[in-house]
This record gives sequence, structure tokens and C-alpha cells, in this order.
Amino acid sequence: MTTIKVDKITPGSGTTTTLGDSGDTFTIPAGVTFTNSGSTNMGDQITYCSTTKSASFTAVANKGYFINTSDASPFLNYAVTVASGTLYSVGGTGNAYFLDGSRNMALTLLKGRTYRFTQSDNTNDSHPLIISTSNSTTLSTFLAGMVSSGITYYLDGSSNHTDYHNTTTFNAATTRYIEFQPQTTGTFYFGCYIHGVQMGGAITSQELTVTLPSSPTVGTEMIIIDSSGSASTNNIVIGRGGSKIKGLCACATLKTDRVGVRLIYSDASQGWVTITSANETAPVMDQTLYVTATGGTETTSGDYRIHTFYSDGNFIVSCAGTPSGSTAVDYLVVAGGGAGGSNIGGGGGAGGFRESSGTSSGSYTASPLGACVSSLTLTAQTYPITVGGGGTATPGPGAQPAGGSGSNSIFSTITSAGGGGGGNPQNGSATSGGSGGGGRTCDPASSNPIAGGSGNTPPVTPPQGSNGGTGATSARSGGGGGATAVGANGSGSCSGDGGAGATTNISASPVAYAGGGGGGGFTCYSTAGTGGTGGGGNGGQGPASPAGSNGTANRGGGSGGGGSASGVAGTGGSGVVIIRYKYQN
Repeated sequence: MTTIKVDKITPGSGTTTTLGDSGDTFTIPAGVTFTNSGSTNMGDQITYCSTTKSASFTAVANKGYFINTSDASPFLNYAVTVASGTLYSVGGTGNAYFLDGSRNMALTLLKGRTYRFTQSDNTNDSHPLIISTSNSTTLSTFLAGMVSSGITYYLDGSSNHTDYHNTTTFNAATTRYIEFQPQTTGTFYFGCYIHGVQMGGAITSQELTVTLPSSPTVGTEMIIIDSSGSASTNNIVIGRGGSKIKGLCACATLKTDRVGVRLIYSDASQGWVTITSANETAPVMDQTLYVTATGGTETTSGDYRIHTFYSDGNFIVSCAGTPSGSTAVDYLVVAGGGAGGSNIGGGGGAGGFRESSGTSSGSYTASPLGACVSSLTLTAQTYPITVGGGGTATPGPGAQPAGGSGSNSIFSTITSAGGGGGGNPQNGSATSGGSGGGGRTCDPASSNPIAGGSGNTPPVTPPQGSNGGTGATSARSGGGGGATAVGANGSGSCSGDGGAGATTNISASPVAYAGGGGGGGFTCYSTAGTGGTGGGGNGGQGPASPAGSNGTANRGGGSGGGGSASGVAGTGGSGVVIIRYKYQN
């Protein structure tokens, strides 16, 4: 045996050193450690996984992974059979779908991949499978959510949903399947067209996610490569595994075909960073961030967070988000409602109502006033919130001014105007505002009607409210305007009803806001008006119940006008500010 002892081997010329000749064998004894002393070429630390990954997984330190981003139509084929098994949602047992022989009620599928559910086995007879967005155990509701995008049908050849779901044509076919390619991430459900979701289960659609090791050490490396060249269509999400990526507490997304990214863990401050050779450009990693904020009363609805301000406060945005997460907030801003007039006075006008369309945070059902109104894009800063109070009433008897106007509510660039006060027959004409106050009754000797206050003052588009109703002779006052309807005129033997407010689902359930107050009445001559939907107060009916009702707090309703015999109007309802945005996926 020949022994060579040297401290360093330096090439005689150039930069390459060759050990041995072709066919030679070099034996490395057990226990020998190779140390890389500062080289920028760290390839000796990485070993590659020999199997291409085609589903989400958690990576192992110092590994390289090839990711299959192609669809391969079908990406996966489930052989469906029907047998007695656990029923989804309702429990108990009955006919149920088995996928590849297993009763699986919680599937995880990748967005953009095609999944085939083959029902050729005769146990599927009379059980055609569908995909729905509803998990209702009421069959009609489950069918109403049936997905049509990304769905194809096959009955011994290309088919359609009508034939596939007809048990006669379905049962007659030999080869039959449905293919589903999720177009979005989210939750879907599979079940039987005839017997409902109970036979199936839930489907979670997600991007293929590579979750980084949860406890990396400095120098830990990862390599992730799109080996099939479809990352632009079927993205690769890099889950941060509890560490930062490029200094942010956010996952990253690879969206370039054939992209390869090399990551090294630097420290707790910066976390995982990309490394490249001197002549390479770092691959683009789109880091997914969502709007992050605090303030008000916070609730959630699915992937959306809702902040409700019942009084003044601060909406503190700590992260403005990114396009792959969320960057905008939807809003509802309702001002304080006006107070009605006293002593057969007009109803108070509703506070101004302004909202966005809701399309940035779940496409909930907004009011007609929100149609085509853009959400707000914010920056990381503190936004003061002003919630307007309701207007206060003036004393009942004598020559009194109109009821007090409500106060404005403000969020960022959105200001809703306080509702106008209802008119007082002795002296004060109705005032204008978000919605106008109802007009006062006029002296019986005069035949001229008294107009209500103007709504949408100052003017915005779409309008934030409506005009108040007109007052008439013989103790007939007008109703206050509402968000979507004018206050009714006093006429016949009735004072006017308040105008209707607007209903929105921004808080995850339908709630009406900004109804106008009803005009005050006098038993001998007129019946008091009713408050409009959305918190409008009823008018007082004198002399038995002369006081007008308050507008509903935090709904921006106008108060009812006071009835005769010194009837005092109610107080307008305070406003509210609601902010909603996507905070996760």
C-alpha cells in the first residue's frame, strides 16, 4: 500500500486536478468527513429525490425535488364503486361511493389537473356522480350548486350532463366517467345526482405546495425544479414551514415554466433566501401576502375578515398584501340619521349610505348602491375611523327649528353625510343631507305643500340617499328619505312613511341600513308614518303616543317625527363603518 501525505494539492496548470485514470477505484474509509470551507458551490450538500413529485409534500433538508406541473389528462383516475358505507354529513350507513376501493370523504385535488371518476362498474347503476359547490343535504340545493366549468362527461363516447344524469342513458352505457378539472382553489363536493351529497364527500382544491422544513439550520439548502414545464398554469407554492422567506412571513409561488429555485436558510431574520451563480438571474418568486389589519370588532367569514366599527376608532393596516393574496378592502360607510321634527314634524332623513361592490372579498351580495363601485387599495398605515352620531330632536311645542342633522361617517377617502332633520310645522323647514328630512305640515290656510330636504347632499355617485317627502295641509308631514327610496308625501289622512334603506351582506348576513323616519301624526287629522326598513323610526301619534321613535343605533336610521300635543321626535340612529377583505386562502 502506498501512502501519500499532503496538506494541499494545487494544479500544476489551470484550475483542474485529476485523480487517477479511467477504471480506477478510490475507497473512502468509514468516518471520513468532507468539509466545504466557504465555497460558493454548495452542490455537494444536495441529493435529489429520484421520484418526481406530483402532490403536495413537506421537503427534507438538503434535498432537490423535481415537480410535475403537467395535467397529463387524466392526472389521476379514480375507479368508483357503490357499496354500503358511512354517509357523508348525515352519518349512518347506506349506499356510498368508494374510490379505488376506499370510502374517502375528504379528497385533496390540485387546481388545474384533470381528475377522472370512472363509473363503469355496474354497482354505479342509477348513481351518476356530480360535482357541486353546495354540501346541502337537500337534494335540490345540492343540485343547484352543480359545477359546469371544467367538467366533461363520457358515455361510450363524448356526452353531456343531461344524458349522463339520466339514469336510462347512464345505465345503458358500458364505459362511463366524469372528468373534473378544478378551475380555482377552494372547497367542492361530490355526490349522486339522484341521491345527493350523502353518497360522496368533500373536495379541497389547492395548488401543489412544497412545505419547507420546519426547523432549518443556517446553511440548510433546498432545490425545487418545475420538471414538466407548466408552472405558469399550475403554480408551485413554496410553503414557509414557519420560517421567513426573503425576510417576509409569507409563502412564495413559482409561476414560470421550467423554473428552478435554489434556497438556503440564512438566519431567523431573513429566513430562506435564493442563491445563484454569478452569471445567473434569481428566479422570480411571487410571495403571497394578504391584507393584515386590526381595529373595531373583528369577525371572520370563511377566508374573509370583517372589522365593524360601532364608534370612532382606528383601522391599523400592518400589511397591504400582494396581488397573489389580497390588496383591496370592501367597505360600508353609513352616517348618523337625522332627527325628526317635533309636533307633527317630518321624519328624519337616513344617514348617507356608501358601499363597494363586494367583488374583492368574496363577491357577497351588496346593495344596488354598491354596483360597480370599486374597493379601496390601502397602504400600511393607520386609518382613523369616524362613526357619525344621530341627530337630536328639538323641544316639542312652539316655534322650534327642524330636527338635528346626523353626523358624517368617514373611512379613508369615503365620507357619508349625516341625514337631514325633519321639518317642524311652527318654524323649521326640513334640512338636506345623506338623505333629506321629511317636509313639515303647512298652515291649513295655505295650499302650498312644504318640500322635504334634498338627499345625496353633497352629491356623490352613486347617490348616497334620497329626498325627504313633502308635507301637506291639516297635519300631514312627509317621511324622511332612505338610502334607496324617497320619503312618502303626506296626503289624504296619513303622514308620510320613511323611505326604504339598503340591504347588504358585507357582514356575512343580510342587514338593512339607512331607513328614513316616518312623519308625525295627529289623531284627529292624520295617521303617523312608519319608519323605512333599515332602522327608520316610526312617527309619533298624538295625543296618546306623541313621541317619535328613535332611529336604530348603528343602522343610520332617521327618527320618527313627533306627534301633536307637544310630541317630541326621536333621536337619529348612529352610523357604522364595516371593512372586509381576504386574509387567507
